[in-house]
Amino acid sequence: MFKALTLLFVLVSVLFAQKSPTSKQIKSADNEEIVRKSRESIGMNKQELKSVYYKTKTSMLGKTQNGNTIPDFISEISLNLPDKIRVISSSGAPFNFSSTKTWNVENYKSISEMEVMGQKFIKDDTKESGEQKGFEILEGTISKDKLTALKNSKKLDPKEVLVESMWTELFPLILAHPFEKDLNFNYIGKAKANNVTANVVDFKPKNGKNYRLLFDAETNYLLMMIVNYKRDDPFFIGDVETKYYYSERELSGDILIPKKIKVENKQTAAGQKPKIGFQNIEILEFKFNPELKESLFEIK
Repeated sequence: MFKALTLLFVLVSVLFAQKSPTSKQIKSADNEEIVRKSRESIGMNKQELKSVYYKTKTSMLGKTQNGNTIPDFISEISLNLPDKIRVISSSGAPFNFSSTKTWNVENYKSISEMEVMGQKFIKDDTKESGEQKGFEILEGTISKDKLTALKNSKKLDPKEVLVESMWTELFPLILAHPFEKDLNFNYIGKAKANNVTANVVDFKPKNGKNYRLLFDAETNYLLMMIVNYKRDDPFFIGDVETKYYYSERELSGDILIPKKIKVENKQTAAGQKPKIGFQNIEILEFKFNPELKESLFEIK
């Protein structure tokens, strides 16, 4: 299936480079129909998002600068709309790092824990962004120049980072985003490869990135998502294209979600060959509209 989807993506690119449907050929209602059918196929057609809990494991499939295996990254998110969120992030040996961020209406708290040589360090870094903390765990894994650039980089709002991540973590599971509604979807057309036919839809949320969704024309399930944007930071300047491949759907309550996600990230700087990296993401737990205890979001 992975090879079929890769071929399908190539075919999509070729077909749409040659000919794209005009606005007269595609009615506005058709733009929403593909996404509506997909929501219905996974059980989201009559569901209203009020709360959600999901836990993921990301395997980086790479090595550190010292040749060590990069540990899996665990992310655990509890969300009670409209304004209560808790995020727990952690990684194992050799870094042994974890952080807990909590938003309760307008209040915010961020605590990080790190273990070095058997000694545990706990830090309240509420006033620091996620980009600015935990530099100690990166010592020796990236170059000094990159570490310095990271320390001096622009501070990011941690909630904006979280909202951004939900486009690739939560949205593909339920085809909805908790903080951005009324998206404008554009139906592009169909693509075929290896007996797989896909309906292709584009959209562009407030973050300015371009998203392309490929839905199985038979089952209406989301097969693949492609995200394109330009990156400009101390580490990289150029074009980024990330492809997400979804498989192994299982029922979680009444929602049918993909449990396995393969990720291919391609970064292309001007005048240089693309650099490609891979990840595997596993959905460890998923609960739609669970009853979340208020104590989860307490800030002391």
